[in-house]
Amino acid sequence: MSDDTPVFDHYSFHAASTDELAASPASELMKFTGYFLDVRTKHFDWQRYRAAIADRPHEMLRSQKFESADIFRQNNVVSFIVNSIGDILHRVSGSDAGFDRDVMTARVENAFTSLEIKEESGFASWEMTGTNSAFTYRIMFDVPSNDATADICSLVTTVRIIADIYEKETWFGLESTSRHEFSADVTAIRLACSKDFIAGPKP
Repeated sequence: MSDDTPVFDHYSFHAASTDELAASPASELMKFTGYFLDVRTKHFDWQRYRAAIADRPHEMLRSQKFESADIFRQNNVVSFIVNSIGDILHRVSGSDAGFDRDVMTARVENAFTSLEIKEESGFASWEMTGTNSAFTYRIMFDVPSNDATADICSLVTTVRIIADIYEKETWFGLESTSRHEFSADVTAIRLACSKDFIAGPKP
């Protein structure tokens, strides 16, 4: 896998075309973020990622908020679990930056009801965990920054849902109303990124 191959899905609240995305700092931030995914295990190293952000010049890239939260195991439907995930994303993104909670929630729900496509695209990965299994979905959202010292505000997110599902193919058939014993781990960081940010070589 090339370092330029996206390993996070992407949703921009302002870029209307591929050319606009390529011209925005989001493309460099996407490349930089991808450095911290182990291509063999599909584990995203949040600790190294946050340390690397802290090492970057503050005016180029800085962390504004970070949270890692758990949703405890419960018998419920996909849409309910995803709505709880949306609450976490909204809390980290903040109401001041311009992220739309409903849009972010819908993107996550779409991902977990089309996991075969997301896995083939390189944005989701499956694992066994005891007698259960899990899928982790990776996505980056961005909005134009209302901070004069940055050009975009990004929300980098990993969503891991664990369920009483043994076969990977069962995940591929999930619908919004599918009911299982679900739990989830959600990690998200809100970043301010300048147009001058460059990913640089892989650390």
